[in-house]
Amino acid sequence: MPKISVIVPVYKAEKYVGECIESILSQTYTDFELLLVDDGSPDKSGEICDYYAGKDPRIIVYHKENGGVSSARNYGIEHAVGEWICFVDSDDTILPTYLENFELDKVEADLYMQGYVRIQKGKIIDRHNFANCKGKGILSILAYSEENNIINSPCFKLFKRSIITNNDIRFDTNTSYGEDHLFSLAYVFFISCAHYSMGEGYRYRICDEESLTQRVVPYKEITYYALQAKKYHDNICNATHNNEYRSVAEAIFMTNYIRTLKYMAQAKCSFVDYKWVRDVFLPNMKIISTNKLTLKQRLIRYVTISPCFYVIIYVIIKTIQ
Repeated sequence: MPKISVIVPVYKAEKYVGECIESILSQTYTDFELLLVDDGSPDKSGEICDYYAGKDPRIIVYHKENGGVSSARNYGIEHAVGEWICFVDSDDTILPTYLENFELDKVEADLYMQGYVRIQKGKIIDRHNFANCKGKGILSILAYSEENNIINSPCFKLFKRSIITNNDIRFDTNTSYGEDHLFSLAYVFFISCAHYSMGEGYRYRICDEESLTQRVVPYKEITYYALQAKKYHDNICNATHNNEYRSVAEAIFMTNYIRTLKYMAQAKCSFVDYKWVRDVFLPNMKIISTNKLTLKQRLIRYVTISPCFYVIIYVIIKTIQ
């Protein structure tokens, strides 16, 4: 049985999927299977996957009807046999030491993470890593990974398959916004330890203006994600009497509240939309502690619970319009 199952959802990726597969096959850590899930791709992506499967016995290709990236990842989970699950997107690549750098055989944990770099037109535009993480405990790691845009993707991580399957954790197929982060939030609810390394072997490619990170997210998807994320935050808070754990969950809550406001601004939401989101989040805002919040988070919390909130939002919207 392979130690790691690497799952790659594939759709309209004929331009990049070959490079992605080759980077995975070049790993110095070789105890893995590679599951390529062709999600009904209309281009030659499926053929490319089959070509590589004929060259390396570690590759298994699945062809399914199109159902979206969450459906493809779930399909991979259901067919994986490795002890650990690793996700790689078909337009990204990984360095040869990527799997080795998780330090899986050196440290015991329920979740392994490392950093990544974002690449656009062949150039590194920014880095996200654990260089400034000041603690090794799970609370410090989770808070840091939230604040530095690491936990909100299933990539650059190793998930224990038994935790996923025993708790029926899957990607939410009801939305194409935030489903990655919802998966991670569902997973961390069931873990007791996490480990990070200083590696940053994942190369996240920004392909074009049509990528998900560039598109304007519809208001319905924003609110759906906001409610689901809030549910996980509340579950974490309600499941423990550890005040430090609660404060970390609250810091996570603030990070996602700010992210929600940012996407609402991009979608040019109305005053009524902001009022709804504010009313939903307000009960949490009133009781949230500030000792684990950044200066930016404290300022936004203060503005949110202030009676002047509606006036500020109204002025901002009118100014944008």
